[in-house]
Amino acid sequence: MHAPPSRNYAEPEPHPPLEWKWITVGTVLGALLIGLFLFGVDSSFEHLMVAGYTLGLSLMVVGVVVGRMSPGETIRETAIVGVILVVAVGIVSNLVFNADLPMIVWVFAPLYAAPMTMLGGWVGEMLQGTMPEALEDEPLDWPWVIVSVVVGLILATFTVMIGSARFGVEPEQSVWMFAGSFLVTGIMVGYFSPGRTMVEPAIAAGLMTVVNAGFIIAWFGDVPMTRIFLVGFGGGIVLALIGGFLGEQIQTMRSRGTAGED
Repeated sequence: MHAPPSRNYAEPEPHPPLEWKWITVGTVLGALLIGLFLFGVDSSFEHLMVAGYTLGLSLMVVGVVVGRMSPGETIRETAIVGVILVVAVGIVSNLVFNADLPMIVWVFAPLYAAPMTMLGGWVGEMLQGTMPEALEDEPLDWPWVIVSVVVGLILATFTVMIGSARFGVEPEQSVWMFAGSFLVTGIMVGYFSPGRTMVEPAIAAGLMTVVNAGFIIAWFGDVPMTRIFLVGFGGGIVLALIGGFLGEQIQTMRSRGTAGED
């Protein structure tokens, strides 16, 4: 009777230790961003939905910066940063603003913060090139659609908040600022993504228009919905396509320059 053949199972690779340096960097950066946009922009707490939305996007920014700048994969670190920051926000809200936060907020906030910061970290890793790409034979690169949505929402929201709160930008002008953010998003995605990704920012522009419509109405309160959709689905998508094309061209010129140096 023969003994069954032995099988060699690959040992699972252990997780690398946490990068506490980037947890510290993310926490400091997040404290500055949240202080600037959540506590520093006028009327933030008059719109609770806007405050929560802004907090989530601030956490995404922290994740993007940590994921993009740190070597290797540091998504776990961004989750820890998110939890630290929302606890700090809660403490500051109680001590400085005398906000009596209910217990459900203390429970829900870390569950909200960790995935928001991790999503930003994943986007940062995509921009750095450390995450696996979609299959080349796929007609659409959905990961880069998600990257486009996150980058576009960050650019659009913070641009409008700063413009309206500090520079007196009117609601009609803010709609075009949203559309202009689609151009910048297209350039970034076209430049950082491998292959051709012109369509992905355009699809993301449509998704961003829906989300941005709610934000503009909550922030300004008197912008016609038809105006938002007309500019977003019309000008925003066109600008995203143009931005994607420009980003691809910049990427091509850089590749040619690098090849020439070699």
